[in-house]
Amino acid sequence: PALGGNPVVQGKDPTSLIHVLLAGSALEGTKSSPSSFTMPAFGWRLSDQEVADVSTFVRASWGNTGAPVSAEDVAKVRKTVTVSTPELPPGASLKHQR
Repeated sequence: PALGGNPVVQGKDPTSLIHVLLAGSALEGTKSSPSSFTMPAFGWRLSDQEVADVSTFVRASWGNTGAPVSAEDVAKVRKTVTVSTPELPPGASLKHQR
């Protein structure tokens, strides 16, 4: 879905946006729009400050006028969300290799 003018992005309370960034989201396709929209979860990968930074950026871009999001805002939502590390294929690693 478009981020510009999106009520989840611009709402006074950023909880829904933070939740989507932490836990991901999926909108099933419909008859008139058969493709589904999927947002992967990033809570396993991003710190509270990083989620706050992304949220603030989205809330201030594309004509949006949402207020900044703090790491404390994210920490409150993180306590209510189940965040799990994705299952990796055999032999895969999340560690950075040089």
